[in-house]
Amino acid sequence: MGQTFAKEYKESITLAYYCINTFLTILGFAAGTIYLWYRDRRDQERRAKEDREHQERQRREQENRERQDRRDEEERRDHLRREWRQFTEGIFTDYSSLKRNQILENILKVKKNFDKFPIHSEVTGLDVLRYWLADDHYQNVSIESPQLRALRKDLHTIYRSLSSCSSLIHSGEVPKNTKEELRGVVEELGNAAKPFLTGDKLEVALTCLKHFGGGKPYAGPERKVPDKPHILHIVPYVNSLKLVNDARREPNQSDFSTPIAPIGTKDYSQCTKFSLTMMWFDEEHFPLRELHHILEMEEYRTYHTCIKEFKAQQVKSPQNLTDPIVSKDSHKEVVAKVLHEIRYIHYL
Repeated sequence: MGQTFAKEYKESITLAYYCINTFLTILGFAAGTIYLWYRDRRDQERRAKEDREHQERQRREQENRERQDRRDEEERRDHLRREWRQFTEGIFTDYSSLKRNQILENILKVKKNFDKFPIHSEVTGLDVLRYWLADDHYQNVSIESPQLRALRKDLHTIYRSLSSCSSLIHSGEVPKNTKEELRGVVEELGNAAKPFLTGDKLEVALTCLKHFGGGKPYAGPERKVPDKPHILHIVPYVNSLKLVNDARREPNQSDFSTPIAPIGTKDYSQCTKFSLTMMWFDEEHFPLRELHHILEMEEYRTYHTCIKEFKAQQVKSPQNLTDPIVSKDSHKEVVAKVLHEIRYIHYL
C-alpha cells in the first residue's frame, strides 16, 4: 500500500520535498543574514563604546595635561616674578650706590669729554676708550691708568645688572608692573653704559633698552663705530696711550715728562685727554718731543702757530700728514692731527 501511495503521489512528494528544502534553505539564509547583521551591529556598538571610552580617556588625559601645564606655567610665572622681585631689589641697591657715589654722572662726563675728542678724523677718544674696555685682559696691562681701571670697574657694575636683566627678559615676558617700576632705572643704566660697550655686551644693553622703552626716536644715520682692527690700523700707538686727569706738570717733573695725576687718583670724570710718554733721547727728536708736550698741554692758541712749529722740524710737511688738514678743521682738530702725526712718527 505504501508503494502504491508513493507511486501515486510521487510528483507531489517530490514537489513537497523541493519546496520544503527550498524553504529551509531560505530560512537558513535569512537566519544567517540576521545573525551576521546582529553580530555586526553588536561589534559596531562595542567599537563605538570603546571609541567613546577612548575619547573620554583622552579628554581626561588632555584635561589633566592642561591642568598640569597651567600649574607649571603658574609656578614658572611665580618663580619668574620672584626672580624679577629679587632683581628689582638688587638693581635698586646698585643704582642707589651708583647715584650716591655720582658714578653715573662721572661716566656721562667721560662720554661727553671724549665723544667729540679727536684722535684722528675717523677715530674719537670714545672709540679709544671703547677699544680698551672691549678687552677684558687689558686690565692686566701695566700701562692701564688708575682712572681707566676705575672706569672699567664701574662699567662692570652697571653691565652686571644689565646682564641679569637681559637673562630674565629671555626667560619670559616682563611683568607689566615690573616694567613700569624699572623703566627709568634700566633706561638710565643702559644709556650710560651703551657708548662704552661692544659686541655681545652691547647687545645685552640694547635688549634691556628695547624692552624697557629706552629706544630714542630716529634722528638720522648714526656714525659708524670703527672696529678694533680698524682703530689699530689708524692709531697703531693706541696701546701706548694712557687715560689721565687734566695734564699738568708737577714741580718735581722734568720739562719733557708726561704730565700725570697724583698717585692713587681714580677720578676719571676729570679726564679730558690721553697722554703718551715719548721715549726719544737723541737730540734730533727733542724738538718734536717738546712740541708733543706743548700740544698735550693745549698751549697753542692758534693752529697757524702749531703748523708753523711742526713744519719747522722738517720731518714731514703738514700737507702730507697721515690725516691731512683741511680748511674746515677747527683749531682743536688741527692740533689733534699734528699730535697724531708726532705720535705716529714716534711709533714708527
